[in-house]
Amino acid sequence: MNRSTPFVSQSSQQAASDAHARRSSRRQVRQRLRLPSYCMWISLILGLWVKPAAAFRSLLRTAPSLPRHPGTWSRRTPPSSLSPGLQLHIPVHHHPTSLSAASATEAEAKREKRAPPSFINGPLRRAAMKLHTRDQAKEGEQPAQTPFTKWAPGLADFMQFLVDSKHVFETLERCVNETAELKALRGSGLERTAALDRDVRYLLELDPSLSVPPVGQPGRAYAELLLSKLDEGIPVFMNHYYNTYFAHSAGGRMIGRRMCDTLLGGHLLHFYRWEQPDTHTATENHHHHEQGHHASGSGSGDRSVIEGLLAGVREKIDRMALSWTEEEKQKCIDETPNAFRYGGGLLSHLAKPPKESAGEAV
Repeated sequence: MNRSTPFVSQSSQQAASDAHARRSSRRQVRQRLRLPSYCMWISLILGLWVKPAAAFRSLLRTAPSLPRHPGTWSRRTPPSSLSPGLQLHIPVHHHPTSLSAASATEAEAKREKRAPPSFINGPLRRAAMKLHTRDQAKEGEQPAQTPFTKWAPGLADFMQFLVDSKHVFETLERCVNETAELKALRGSGLERTAALDRDVRYLLELDPSLSVPPVGQPGRAYAELLLSKLDEGIPVFMNHYYNTYFAHSAGGRMIGRRMCDTLLGGHLLHFYRWEQPDTHTATENHHHHEQGHHASGSGSGDRSVIEGLLAGVREKIDRMALSWTEEEKQKCIDETPNAFRYGGGLLSHLAKPPKESAGEAV
């Protein structure tokens, strides 16, 4: 019994020593987590709000180092080296927090740099729609007029309309080509002068009794107005540019198809066809003498072509309008009634009921 007593005492002392070491380790861990400055806790809280993993690693770097002896936990000590009574597991997930935060910041910056609203599709288009009749557009505010499906011009009336239109489009193109501020609009593919030249020749060959008439009063008046508006400033002139080209590609195109079906047996004039700018030269002499060419043929693919051309021009005008003052933009919008009045004057050659159509130029 006396020999076993020392053995028991040594075991108890060893157990007490181990327990004391574990308590000491836990105490040191608690002391480690008690940061000496409240600023560190504030930094930790702010860091956890933005970058949890990065903040925790920063905490470990700023905390005081502990003695690295067996049974003592350390940031660099693997869990297997800890004493059995102290298994401290702190998971740190290494996910790309910084990258995600940078991506979020980038996306927010892109949202802030959104393209400004379109001047063409916004106020300028709304002003034009108000001057349409209700049967032409749902936004129209003008009383209904005789629909173009009831117009009955003669072939000479059609020739006069083409001659006047050619004079107006020539003036528009000359203004663009001779004005440095309008350089971006050159070669847009919307130009109509070359097409109208071919169409006038076609009508002369179709009916030898026809002759090329002088430019009528509507054509002369509009061309003179365009030159005077260019002198007033680019914003005012651009209203006429927009309404002339864009209206011709929409309502003008519908009227032209109707006239071609009625007067030319379905042959679609080049005035109502569009090609990509780089194909103009290649197709300069392409079947312009052919009389059996119907609207359902060559013009069937024009819709996608003209939409692409209009989109490009619309973007250029919008970019141009970014440099205009609010006063200049308003002047451009206020010019819309003039564009409709003078553009509608050209259509007076076609807007005739059967009894007024004498088959000769007016």
